[in-house]
Parts: sequence; C-alpha cells; structure tokens
Amino acid sequence: MDKLSMGHVKERSPRLWAFVVGVYWVSLVSYYMLWNAYKHVSDLRAIALKSHDFKPEQYAVVIRDIPAAPKGQTIKDQV
Repeated sequence: MDKLSMGHVKERSPRLWAFVVGVYWVSLVSYYMLWNAYKHVSDLRAIALKSHDFKPEQYAVVIRDIPAAPKGQTIKDQV
C-alpha cells in the first residue's frame, strides 16, 4: 500500500499525472455510485410515503422543554 502514495512519485515525473488521473477517476466513480445509491433510496422513500398504509415508524415526534426531574428521580424514571 505504501507504493501507491505520493511519496514515491519523483518531481516532474509522468507518473505524477497518472496518479492525479487515477485519483480523479476513483473520486468520480465513487461520487457516481453514491449518487445512484442516494437516488435509489430517495425513490424508495417516495414510494413508501405515497402508499396509503399508515405506519407509525414513518413519523417522528419532537419533544421540547422537558422539565427537570424532581430530587430523588432521574429523567428516565420521570418519563
């Protein structure tokens, strides 16, 4: 793995360009794969939200301003 690092590329070497092109290629392929995966997941999410089945796990509840627990109790006991 050490031989794939920039430390082994000499100054003004044509291998520098090969390294740069390789890094860009790996980056672009990774971004493309991540974009496709995100698109697939967002399509699945849209299909699930359009369905008429009610599923409680699709919703979230935000709880704010929970009062402090009384002495001798923890918040876990209070809730």
